[in-house]
Amino acid sequence: MNARLSSMLVAGGVVLAAIPSGSLFAASSEREASVAVSTLQGAVLEANGTVLNLAIPNFSGQPRLQVLASPHRVVLDLPGVNRGTGVTRKEIAAFTRGVIHKSRIAQFATEPLPITRVVLEVANGTQVAVSTQEGGVRLTLEP
Repeated sequence: MNARLSSMLVAGGVVLAAIPSGSLFAASSEREASVAVSTLQGAVLEANGTVLNLAIPNFSGQPRLQVLASPHRVVLDLPGVNRGTGVTRKEIAAFTRGVIHKSRIAQFATEPLPITRVVLEVANGTQVAVSTQEGGVRLTLEP
């Protein structure tokens, strides 16, 4: 399944977004209850520094993407995902190249559903797209 959830552009504090029909806030408790819990196993930033692949076996949730300003940040919430120990601080620190200035991954919530949050401080004007794929989530960052 390769579903493009959102494509965003941060330009001087202005966010332009194209979102498929349906609300980002439409996640009902029934839907969240049906999400199987998975664990983050790994994260790899491709050589060009524009594609972040998150290895999450059996991921069945729907990633939620936000773009924030001051500083420009991409926030990716992964419902139904435990942070685990598959990605070390050293690996996360290595993500700071290309359009990524800083990065962090943390367990944002544990109840009623675990949520792992990925935060990337990015260069002004960065375009962002997220998609699910077999075995995880793919985050594409374009200058």
